Amino acid sequence: MNDLIGSIHALKRRANTEHATTLLHKIAAQVRPIMHARGWRVGTLREFYPRTPNLLGLNVNKGLEIRLRLRSPHTDS
Repeated sequence: MNDLIGSIHALKRRANTEHATTLLHKIAAQVRPIMHARGWRVGTLREFYPRTPNLLGLNVNKGLEIRLRLRSPHTDS
C-alpha cells in the first residue's frame, strides 16, 4: 500500500468485503501521520472476526500484522 503499511486485506468470505477494504484504507490513512512520526511500520493490516466478542484487535509479532475487528460480534455481515 505505502512505505508504512505493506498490504491491506479484508475478509473475503463475509458480506461487504469492498466496504471493509475501504474502511481499512481510511484507517490506514488516519494513522499514517502517527506511524511516520514514531517510525512505525506494519507488514499487513488485516480485518479479522474473532470468536471472542470483546476482542477488537491484535498486534501479531511486533507489527508484522495488525488485525482489526470491523464487524459487530452479533452479526454475520
